[in-house]
Amino acid sequence: MAEYRTTSTRALILRDDRILVEWFSPKNICFLPGGTVDGEESLNITLERELSEELQGSSFVVGRYLGKIGHRWDTDKGSDSCLNHFFEVSASNPEGISSNEEDRTMRWIDLKSDDLSSLQPPRLRQLLSEMPWDFEWDFVDS
Repeated sequence: MAEYRTTSTRALILRDDRILVEWFSPKNICFLPGGTVDGEESLNITLERELSEELQGSSFVVGRYLGKIGHRWDTDKGSDSCLNHFFEVSASNPEGISSNEEDRTMRWIDLKSDDLSSLQPPRLRQLLSEMPWDFEWDFVDS
């Protein structure tokens, strides 16, 4: 498998036909909530830590592992890469979730909305349109 600069965990939090995303205003892109693995942390511990650090207004239960998607992209300093691991997550108060991050806001976007085109990594957009997810995602270099 290809090497990636970082490894991240991401939470797929569904409500009806909408998903919760972190909207990154400066670049007009969004991600599923989560963040980078620190040191030898397990994927579950990373996701629990990231959700408790970044989100307010709800408690979370990490559920089924959905798989991984590797992603590479260009920056003004060259290229970057991340291997993202995805989990289904349930929230006790989904409508009350807000962000602690200054340049990010939490939004619910419809799976059929044009906003979905801003979701990163790109391969995730296609996978989300292929519900139900009765398989484990395993894609690299999307």
